[in-house]
Amino acid sequence: MLTFHSDNPLAVAVRDALNTDLNNKANKLILKSQGEEKKSTSNNEITAIEYVSKTNVVSVGVQNKSSQTQKVILDFSKAKNLLFSTKSAKVEKIIPSNQYDFFMHFYLLSDDSGKNSENLNYNMIVNPIK
Repeated sequence: MLTFHSDNPLAVAVRDALNTDLNNKANKLILKSQGEEKKSTSNNEITAIEYVSKTNVVSVGVQNKSSQTQKVILDFSKAKNLLFSTKSAKVEKIIPSNQYDFFMHFYLLSDDSGKNSENLNYNMIVNPIK
């Protein structure tokens, strides 16, 4: 079973569901179309993209605009009042040059929708892969 949760209309065409990761692809599509750039490196080549839904769920991904593959770590371990979709508050992924990837969802346990809140405080650690 596959479910999608989006505040906006979303169209998905499935040609071969057996050899694809539809959940990851749908999350990347939502981030690309609805997300906002929130945090970036000093040269703006690596950018964290966030989408905050009306239900206090935040989706986070990273875009690598550089010419080199990067290892990116998003570390939410000091954040407060969050419930994560991942096993850990710290997620690491390898992002190829000029690509983006979905990292995680988290649920804001406070009622302020996380806007201007320290709940969303996290570190983005970037290391080039040689």
